[in-house]
Amino acid sequence: MWPPTFFVSAAAVFLWSGGAVYGQELPHVGHIDFQGRFLVAISDADMVSSAYTDGQIGPPQGSDTLSIIQITDNPETWKVSNVSVGNAVVGPPTAMTVTPNGRYAIVVETLGPRSSANPNTTMSELPSSRKITVIDLIDLDRPAVVDTVEGFLQPSTVSVNAAGDLVAVTHTLAGSGVETPVALYQFQQGKLSLLSTPAIPDWPSGNLLMDAAFHPELDILALTDYSQPRLTLVRVIRQGSETKLERWGNSLSLETAPYTAKFTPDGRYVLSNAMYVGPDIEAPRGTISSIRLEASQEQNGDPHHSIVSRAEVGVMPEGLAVSPDGLWAVTANLERSTPALDSPSQGFFSSLSLLRVEPANGTLSTVGTYAFDGILPEGVVFDSSSRFVASTTFDQYDGRIPGGSIDMWRISGDHADPTRVEFVKTSVSVPVVRGPHVIAMVG
Repeated sequence: MWPPTFFVSAAAVFLWSGGAVYGQELPHVGHIDFQGRFLVAISDADMVSSAYTDGQIGPPQGSDTLSIIQITDNPETWKVSNVSVGNAVVGPPTAMTVTPNGRYAIVVETLGPRSSANPNTTMSELPSSRKITVIDLIDLDRPAVVDTVEGFLQPSTVSVNAAGDLVAVTHTLAGSGVETPVALYQFQQGKLSLLSTPAIPDWPSGNLLMDAAFHPELDILALTDYSQPRLTLVRVIRQGSETKLERWGNSLSLETAPYTAKFTPDGRYVLSNAMYVGPDIEAPRGTISSIRLEASQEQNGDPHHSIVSRAEVGVMPEGLAVSPDGLWAVTANLERSTPALDSPSQGFFSSLSLLRVEPANGTLSTVGTYAFDGILPEGVVFDSSSRFVASTTFDQYDGRIPGGSIDMWRISGDHADPTRVEFVKTSVSVPVVRGPHVIAMVG
């Protein structure tokens, strides 16, 4: 287990103990008013971050873990509890979901752990998994695995509906994704049971379903097609023992390498992040698109959705989150942090991008992209106040600091300049097992 303490610099310790700058004592770290009950994150301890680029997963560092961070008024008293849960970092940062009431976490595992008999296992040699795990979070000090399902091969992403009784799981093309892009499970009292493997209307066979995200109120899924970049909206129809998908309005073309879809809290818009990666692309800056749902109506009464805005963010924006008040969005950008440390391609920084979201019309405007010293940020989430952000850092550039971390960021302003907005990485950093890549907030 990792202790619930923070790695801080000597300067930070001096300031926390009452040190002053220019005669003025700085506020205590406890004044960081991060709001919410707890954070949930998963870590894939099987591989180093550079495995993405060279296939060498390196030595293990702990075991795959789900971590709970209990939030209090003072970050120095935040408590971390862990439970072993298999997971994999090879897909989007949506391999975990938490039920709307905060009672359960559901985690999918795409690839299983390395064989203990082969310490030199490469990424391509990791075994495929079918595992879906349910964790009961009622006792935050002792999270417990209460259900494990062997589903279809290589589950990649998972999402739960607003009622908390329906779960969608996607699969990779190397797994069951050609025949079964998505599977729907009933979820009751912590137990999963397969409902159906529905056909997706007009879905091209062999296309990769990168993400399936539920609407915040309705049984509607936003489906991200990675192979032919587009977003398709479908409604889940449950009639007796039959569960199927019906098209809900038009599909929309997306930009290169779309990754996830996030609805605004009111369900009027959905945001999509484009990674701009590929075999012949040197990963320029990524983008976020804003899509207005039911922007108009077709002659037959069907809804017509429209792309209303686009904004540029950092390089490889894998993580995406929208604030609870619907006014902000943030992306976690890998930048050039994935190569090995001795590679000339290593950039030695990652970044987060902050965007304004105009709720009246869905317009996006990028406030800025903010570099920081950390490797492979993927998961990102706002706190309940919409003023703070928690971001996963897979690993550290500083070899003296073992493991990954959950880092806290603040949206700040200037009372003398109301137009100024800054996005600041705070000193609060919670150590977790190496490899955190998905995070959720329970308010």
